[in-house]
Amino acid sequence: MRRRLTSAIRARWPSASDILDAFRAGLTLIDQMARRRQVGVVLLYHRIAHSPGDPSTELVPAVSALSFKGQMRWLRLLFRAVPAASFPAAVDQRRFWQRFPISVTFDDEVPEHCEWALPVLRETGVGATFFLTGLCVDAPRATWWELLQGAVNADLPLDPLVGPGDVHSRAERVKMMQPQERDGVVRALERMGARASNGALTRDQLIAIATEQEVGFHTRRHDFLPVLPSRDLTRALHEGRETLEDALGRRLDLIAYPHGGAGRREALAASRAGYRLGFTTSQKGWSPGMDPLRIGRIEVREEPPGSLARRLARVLVRTTEAVGGSHIEKSRAPSS
Repeated sequence: MRRRLTSAIRARWPSASDILDAFRAGLTLIDQMARRRQVGVVLLYHRIAHSPGDPSTELVPAVSALSFKGQMRWLRLLFRAVPAASFPAAVDQRRFWQRFPISVTFDDEVPEHCEWALPVLRETGVGATFFLTGLCVDAPRATWWELLQGAVNADLPLDPLVGPGDVHSRAERVKMMQPQERDGVVRALERMGARASNGALTRDQLIAIATEQEVGFHTRRHDFLPVLPSRDLTRALHEGRETLEDALGRRLDLIAYPHGGAGRREALAASRAGYRLGFTTSQKGWSPGMDPLRIGRIEVREEPPGSLARRLARVLVRTTEAVGGSHIEKSRAPSS
């Protein structure tokens, strides 16, 4: 309770340290904006809820709605928010003194997206891209990690099924399983009475998200792609995509790789499957010359807006230094 109250206070009334962080972020961004540097960042959110989650005990801890609102307001001021589909072009077209492009993305599909995220996005005027599995197109269904979380919360005997350890170590073992083995774990969890605590998104809610915001594909089964044989990798990139496209009435050519896992093999397979852009969970920015099918994303936690802004400013600087100035700092004069 104390931690949640503190989070709420910070979201409404920034502390002196948060204001100082925002000021420092602004100085860094102004310094970078004075140069013809083409770089941007993409943010990754999973859940927004009334209260912040606990990273020590939750697989997918939520960012509180108050913190999310504060983050969106500050980021809209300091950066240029663009949809993920337009992100590479916005980075490439950036000119002197223009704000750096930033895209806000969400993975998975949970009821909190409609309850908490969409209202904040409407209020702040920030658009986002939601990467969907389409798992609920036929009927609401819980994911394996939601069932595992429910089993841990209910203190069910999980050692014989997924081994000892905390929820994170157990989830890591399940993630690395082949699909058939993980399906067996899901059936066992359901027989044990495991239930997702937050419920599942409905088809109507899924369509509501796509009506307001840009959407992409997150694969139907959420397999960790690097462990799949080539044939299963191809299947994962296609399975359920057409069904989701039919339900939403639009083509899906953006993909967020499950668990953020994508190397060269996965990116090539995604290109062959017709995806134009691919997003990982690599904690880095992006600039022209980097692979558009492996765009990194910065995962956002429960943190004050100024702290987040400063963290993102550092990412921009590191990305610039990593790729060198040759292709991101051009010599032509700024456009008038």
